[in-house]
Amino acid sequence: MYKNIGKKIKVLSIIFAWILIVAICLGAFYFLFSGDYTNTNNILICAGVIIGGSLLSIIISWFIYAYGQIADKVQSVDEKLDDVIDALHSLNYEISHSSLENAGTKVIDEFFDKAEKSRETFEQDEPDSPFQFPQSRQELFDSQMKKLRKDYEMSKITYDEYDEGIKRLEKKYK
Repeated sequence: MYKNIGKKIKVLSIIFAWILIVAICLGAFYFLFSGDYTNTNNILICAGVIIGGSLLSIIISWFIYAYGQIADKVQSVDEKLDDVIDALHSLNYEISHSSLENAGTKVIDEFFDKAEKSRETFEQDEPDSPFQFPQSRQELFDSQMKKLRKDYEMSKITYDEYDEGIKRLEKKYK
């Protein structure tokens, strides 16, 4: 009943618009034919009600449809985030509340440390394996340096933090 609610809201907005347009037209024709339908003023009023009411119902349905579309997009993002979290858990990488609060180089460092340990374990267990890891130590170092430089250039970190990060990376990878 509540699955795919965004799509249901969008369909109901279209149905709502058409029902409102039909009701407005029927009401205008009832007004026209219940009175003096030869009177020009009544004909102009009916035409105005039909056109104005139809436009108003369409505009209202746009807002309802947009709300349904937002619900669809939020559901889609939620499903994709679930996939990302599942993928991270499958790598035995635990996401803690504190690591999310302190996002940035700490989380990236932890991830690369775990990747490096996994790589070393894999190479020890199966030295003749044809599987090749996509990044060497130098590539990991270069990618972290690039991110560090980008953070500094975008003023996300100070020069002291940048300098400390360089020293930390050099110590770790050299």
